[in-house]
Amino acid sequence: MGWWQIRDIESGRVKFKPCKEDHACHVDRLVTGDGPADVMGGCVDKIIGMYKESYGRRPKKAELQAVFNFVTNMRTDESGAVGD
Repeated sequence: MGWWQIRDIESGRVKFKPCKEDHACHVDRLVTGDGPADVMGGCVDKIIGMYKESYGRRPKKAELQAVFNFVTNMRTDESGAVGD
């Protein structure tokens, strides 16, 4: 058992990190981005579907990044934290 750790924010490159304890993997999944990446995959699939339906094509990477930046910037406070 293990998880994929995001090692480069720009490229999204990952490396596999084996772990021995289930609990440790669960905590590390969230901290390193593997768990959130699983959730984002489904979100990106829905956005791709919207682009196909509306424009008859898949979005470009820059378009997906613009959507992500738009949403996170609207939810970012003065400290740089995102959320409530």
